[in-house]
Amino acid sequence: MTLLPTTRQAQWKMQLLFPGSMVNDGESFSAERFYQNQLHQSQLIPQHPVTRQSLRQHCRALPALAQSNPEHFRQTLASLVTGLQRLIRLVEGAALLDYHGLVLQLCRLSTLVTEPKSRKQLMLARHLVLFHYHQALLNVQLKGLRREEKHRFKRGFRFIRRYAERLGVTLERQDESGRERLMARLSLSQKLIERPYQLIRKPMGGPIWQEQAILGFSAAVAMAFATAIAFATQQAFGNFSTPFFFSLVLSYIFKDRIKEVGRHQLVDLFHSRFHQHHYRFYQRSHFLVEVKDTFFQRAGKRMAHLSSTVLAKLPTAERNRIAATWYYRRRYRQRPSASETPNLFIENLTLNLSPQLRLLPSRSDTILQYEDKQIRKYRVEQISSLYLAIESRNNQETALSTYRLDVSRQGIHRIQPIAT
Repeated sequence: MTLLPTTRQAQWKMQLLFPGSMVNDGESFSAERFYQNQLHQSQLIPQHPVTRQSLRQHCRALPALAQSNPEHFRQTLASLVTGLQRLIRLVEGAALLDYHGLVLQLCRLSTLVTEPKSRKQLMLARHLVLFHYHQALLNVQLKGLRREEKHRFKRGFRFIRRYAERLGVTLERQDESGRERLMARLSLSQKLIERPYQLIRKPMGGPIWQEQAILGFSAAVAMAFATAIAFATQQAFGNFSTPFFFSLVLSYIFKDRIKEVGRHQLVDLFHSRFHQHHYRFYQRSHFLVEVKDTFFQRAGKRMAHLSSTVLAKLPTAERNRIAATWYYRRRYRQRPSASETPNLFIENLTLNLSPQLRLLPSRSDTILQYEDKQIRKYRVEQISSLYLAIESRNNQETALSTYRLDVSRQGIHRIQPIAT
């Protein structure tokens, strides 16, 4: 999900339709298990596209900002390092050498800044940029170059290695533990540099009182049922009669069942119409985005009513195979950014489907094919299909996307869009 600075309200809804082979029980997958299998990452990125010219301007502005405005210095340094890394990853072939001068310009900034804290941040940025630039150069060599580019490229590659060695910057380690320590150090440096773009998530109070009121209502209805049965049999047969005893036992048995069914049904209905979790994102002390989300599962007739828009697109045979549906809704409310240069709010959510895929039977066949005058053997997994629909609304614009996921016990094989 991407929120522009002009976006005030947005939401997206997910429907994930499962075949019967991936469902043990229509109501067995709880919201707690769903959130345990969910991973989300939220961050800010600059709104305007990064160019080499803008990065050079950042380099020229950093020495003066280190003395006059430390907060703006950290913001500019974060934009410079993340932007340069992003551009380096997009470049292919010998065109990577065009960023040679920009990398060296950033590395020399540590000699122009005397303020200790800013100088230390520049040295961390220097290590990060040199490492990722060296990795990009190695990747280009691994893929291969044209003959006329090899000499110039190798000369630039050797210069970067000698330059890093002269500065005392570690680009490689020979042993496994050394490589692990190097990556841990670089990961920590990346977090320190990107701190101006990092967000703090603060959980807010969920609908606890509403849920307790629903539970209390369910208990009251169940208790009223048991009391009414007890009063009726007591009036008809007396206090110490056998019918009164059996009716009292049975009424309390049904009281507990009524309470459990009412609790699950009413709480689930409440979550389907309102929210289950509520939290806010802050950049330092500035409140940026408020998020509310909820998850619930449907099966049988309750599933068909909510999934009608998705099920209508499926063939009859596929529609009959669907046994349960997950529903997940996420709403956003964004406040105007307090920073001078508004950023984009980016959120990536990953859902782990391994628990559902493990329910599939492990079925594979071996087939033979005659190709290029040879007989080749292939192992083919028998797949199942599940369906995904995502509806997003950004301000007043709404978009619906539907996909078919071919899966097996081994994982997701392919994702194919379905025409809307």
